[in-house]
Amino acid sequence: MTDESNRNDSAPKTSRIYKAPKRFDVATILVVTSAYASFIAVFRALEVGIHNAVVWLVFLTSVGIVQMLTPERDVRVAAAMTGVAFCLAFRVYADVIVGPYSSWLDIAAPSLTVGPIIGYLGGVLVAGVFLISDKLRNFLFGRSSDRTAE
Repeated sequence: MTDESNRNDSAPKTSRIYKAPKRFDVATILVVTSAYASFIAVFRALEVGIHNAVVWLVFLTSVGIVQMLTPERDVRVAAAMTGVAFCLAFRVYADVIVGPYSSWLDIAAPSLTVGPIIGYLGGVLVAGVFLISDKLRNFLFGRSSDRTAE
């Protein structure tokens, strides 16, 4: 082994995986409430219809719930799979129930291609909210949440 690889192996692991915790404290509740209010304000400013805003907020909430129930090592995959499931459910609702009937390939193909990307980005957004919560807790109380560490 080279000196560089020994240095990398002995270096302390500093990266953390942020995800939705199973228990919330006051700082987390404040940040999550602020995040929902910010999302609603952005949707209102962009003049997004209430139905579309509700769909996106339900999606982000479902990503957060899945992150809560998933071990730290699998949160990215779980968020991507949540995106697939959500896109598939939305396509089935939009194409079969509301609009003209489409073939299953027309329903599944966009869900399998766009769904993981949307799910991953949703997971990043949800994890960012809890990153802000952790930094706020550290700033206000001088402590960090050990529940979000990998």
